[in-house]
Amino acid sequence: MDLAAGEHQAKIRGCLECHGADLGGQVLALTPIGPMIPPNLTRGQGSVTAQYTDADWQRAIRHGVGPGGRPLILMPSDDNTSMSETDFAALVAYVQSIPPVDRVNQPTSLNLLGKILLGAGQLPMLTVERIDHTQQPKAVAVAATAEYGGYLAGICSGCHGANFAGGPAPGLPPDAPQAANLTPAGRATGWSTAEFATTLRTGKRPDGTQMQPQFMPWPAFSHMTDVEIEALQRYFQSLPPADKRT
Repeated sequence: MDLAAGEHQAKIRGCLECHGADLGGQVLALTPIGPMIPPNLTRGQGSVTAQYTDADWQRAIRHGVGPGGRPLILMPSDDNTSMSETDFAALVAYVQSIPPVDRVNQPTSLNLLGKILLGAGQLPMLTVERIDHTQQPKAVAVAATAEYGGYLAGICSGCHGANFAGGPAPGLPPDAPQAANLTPAGRATGWSTAEFATTLRTGKRPDGTQMQPQFMPWPAFSHMTDVEIEALQRYFQSLPPADKRT
């Protein structure tokens, strides 16, 4: 198995951003609705995946479901549902190859306010509820094409919407910046490929404004190759203009 390819997937899909550089879990945020603490994915003490079967990895990564059918909070499985079997296998192999980290983390949990908001449908933090679970893994040739860009854009859909028109991102507080419109109706439509690449890799837009990494995870996307970035731009440019998120 190509572990380098798996590491690349872990980087661009934000696994290291959430679970930590050693994948041993970390405190991502202490919020008014409870602590957000992605768990230890290694085989060390405190691991949540030590007993995972192949089916468990599939359910967690693609469907947002943990062992016993428990919905996973904040797990961006809607970004990964249609991941190719090749990329998926490489990612899992890489995670399983990481040296064990002994770190027992407090699990992510919602306090009373969080539970009330979740029950009222005001807290869209369970991706299992947003996923089309009938989707099939895709196999697309790696090339600077709109087709390959469409495959990669699945990583962006959780925040930017199925039609990439942006707007309020699920799971973020109401005062968070809205996800950008990535269709030709958005501000990026006139950017060159070099400007688009610089934005993804540094978080700095062509107008000099800086994106906040806690809302736009550009540090993860900074690992994308030139081919991946050009493919993404080609795909977004090929979309019909949209001004309302779907």
